[in-house]
Amino acid sequence: TTWAQNAPIESLFNRFKTAKSFKVEFSSEGENYTLISQGKLFNLTSNPVDVIFDGTDLYTFNKKSNEMLIERLSGYSILTNPINLFTLNLKDFNITKDKEIYILTPKLGTHLGIDRAEITMQNGSTIKSMDIVPSGMYPITFTLKTITYDITPSPNIFKFNKSSYPKVEIIDLR
Repeated sequence: TTWAQNAPIESLFNRFKTAKSFKVEFSSEGENYTLISQGKLFNLTSNPVDVIFDGTDLYTFNKKSNEMLIERLSGYSILTNPINLFTLNLKDFNITKDKEIYILTPKLGTHLGIDRAEITMQNGSTIKSMDIVPSGMYPITFTLKTITYDITPSPNIFKFNKSSYPKVEIIDLR
């Protein structure tokens, strides 16, 4: 695949990387999600879970079980850090293109936590959906609804406030 064929997807991922912040609304497996990111910090909200990353610790609130899991985020994982979905380093992948679909497979020797990603573009300029195959798992489809760059999120959304979660069982694995 030539650079010209990859230019639209490279431009899109570079836009995520250079934005001060971004907000993405998407759906996956019947649930709606909102991801707000500023630098390395993120806040992911949905019906089943809320996830906050304050730069050091990952706070995952499971609404069904009423539990808050706290752990250190280390390493590269799309499953624990959704920012990685939108800031992939395309140099780590072999890229093939079939119409509006870009197929990314990690280059030999890279350990990115995924076996493959298929990114479907819409009108050649925006991401319509992403099918991600985490290592050793089944594909997960993310359908993007809206993308907004350079928003001004409240700094409080990236902090765990215990008073916002009364009567929650906290499981601290730090």
